[in-house]
Amino acid sequence: MRSTNPLVFNLAALIGSVILCVGAQASTVSHYALTGVISVIATSSSVTDPVPEFYDGSAVSENQILSNDSYAITSEESLVGERSGSAQSDIAAGRLSAATSAVNTANSRFTVTSVSLAEFGDGIVVADQSGAEYDWSSDDAVTFSFDLNGILLNDTIRSARSILSIALLEPGYLQTARNAALSPERDENDVLTINQRIIDQKTWTFGEGPIQNDCIFGLNGCDGNDIENLPGSAFNSQLSATFAPGQNFDVVIQLRVGSALSGFNDVPSSVFGDFVVDVAYEGPENSISYSASGVFPNTLSAVPLPGSAWLFATALCVLAVGRRNCNELR
Repeated sequence: MRSTNPLVFNLAALIGSVILCVGAQASTVSHYALTGVISVIATSSSVTDPVPEFYDGSAVSENQILSNDSYAITSEESLVGERSGSAQSDIAAGRLSAATSAVNTANSRFTVTSVSLAEFGDGIVVADQSGAEYDWSSDDAVTFSFDLNGILLNDTIRSARSILSIALLEPGYLQTARNAALSPERDENDVLTINQRIIDQKTWTFGEGPIQNDCIFGLNGCDGNDIENLPGSAFNSQLSATFAPGQNFDVVIQLRVGSALSGFNDVPSSVFGDFVVDVAYEGPENSISYSASGVFPNTLSAVPLPGSAWLFATALCVLAVGRRNCNELR
């Protein structure tokens, strides 16, 4: 029987262990890009249309940088008319886009909810110019800028659903934040957890008509939220939000476009919205910002921990030349 070289066997085992470790680490969300679409017609007691998944699993990119999603319901498939939506989230480009359209016939007695959503989250670590840990003060600020372009046309709406929202969180809660983002199946326990971990937040609502006290994690996440309405139907706006987090942070930014259309009217109602937002970031003065994704605007990729690199190199050395010889090389 042919014998196996112990060095080859041990090296293969080590590589396998490293792959398993990397896989285990990848299960923790350090950054994500997410898109979702929903279109529902309902009475007060029942939903009459099949409900598309708000967050399609294929449209959630954990620890990746691009995600997109779309849907279309034809007039033949619907009791009230055509509906469609699309969304795209790209951390590397710093861009969120979402579009939706829907109609509701007169006196249909249904409410039509049509929403498209794009969101991304990332972890931000700030260092000084030498690369050492940043010494935060209460005056140190970070600024997020938004170049917003879009159009929102709606009439006879029941409630608006169009917002741009940003939340800064304590580090380590991105996976919980993703689970808490507004969706029909979100976990209210995650919402409660996130509400306790929000450092600061800001929301802009778009358009005329009744605006809900809405924000990134839904109605329960709006306490203390700075909410500003942008009236009108056409938008070419330069927006910004400045925060003093006092620490490293996770950031979640969400664009949501759509509304709920009432069918209890003598005339048809409709909504059409199409928005693109380009995001920019500026860290504290005389600092360097790193992101978990490595591609968030105006950030650098975080360098591997020196200890991890040394342990890996030492393990390879032990396998190759033995522990005693490795100690002599140190």
